[in-house]
Amino acid sequence: MLRVDVDPDKSEIVALVESKDWEGSTPGDARYLTLSHVWGEHTLIKLTRASLLSLKQGIPLSDLPLCFRDAVFLARRLKVHYLWIDSLCIIQDCPVDWARESAVMDQVYRHGVCNIAACDSRDATQSIFASRNPRVGEAIVFQQERLGCTLETMLIPDWTRLAWDKAPLYRRAWVLQEIWGELVREYSMCDLTHAGDKLVALAGLAKSFAPLIAEGYYCGIWGGRGLLRSLLWVCHERFDGRRPPAPMEYRAPSWSWASCDGRIGPNMTFSITTTVVEVESTHVLPKIAAYVYGQVASRPACS
Repeated sequence: MLRVDVDPDKSEIVALVESKDWEGSTPGDARYLTLSHVWGEHTLIKLTRASLLSLKQGIPLSDLPLCFRDAVFLARRLKVHYLWIDSLCIIQDCPVDWARESAVMDQVYRHGVCNIAACDSRDATQSIFASRNPRVGEAIVFQQERLGCTLETMLIPDWTRLAWDKAPLYRRAWVLQEIWGELVREYSMCDLTHAGDKLVALAGLAKSFAPLIAEGYYCGIWGGRGLLRSLLWVCHERFDGRRPPAPMEYRAPSWSWASCDGRIGPNMTFSITTTVVEVESTHVLPKIAAYVYGQVASRPACS
């Protein structure tokens, strides 16, 4: 976690603090903000094993990209002492820390006071605060003369929906929070900085869904009565007519949509009248023991 009010006399400094050093014993006891942003292609300042000590000693604000500096500004204005940013709060070159922290990602966002969404920033070098015409959000009003009467029509654009569809942030996989079936389709069209994050990026959401669905979870697919139907997915061709290339590294079994890097959709142009197969057993070996929502360590079996 970043402490943004390290010293009132050193307002140009923020510092990394470890969870055990917070002013509370659990995430819910310490007030903090989270930041959702697009990493982009620019090299970001990141927490690594080599930089851990120096980041704990203090980070000059001038070393942070503009998006991060804006988030610090917002936290200070809201009088919140802590700020969570993924690239600075997870050790990026430590698979063990990365796996451990990704497993509790849902809790990190859930217990924050507020999430700052840098919706219009294409990468961290751009400001959270976009310049805009204040009249853009106004209703569109036009009048028509009909049968001696003046008809006035008012159109109120759905700006929230437009932002969801067009803003760069909502093409980042970590941010999508929709119902599962629709989520998989939308999620498959998103951009991941690291292709190996395909299942990890959904882990927090799957963990939250689990008590409601009350079925097993197998590499992005829920078990139970819907398992066979969930296996009937198709990876669509790209806009240039070619199939997406196969991933360079193994991350999911071939029967899971997470094994593909293309746009996923249901292969349901027909109705199911007769079931001719039966799933007898499914087994997943996660990289983190007993945490089935994240990365898998070896090829799961479905027979």
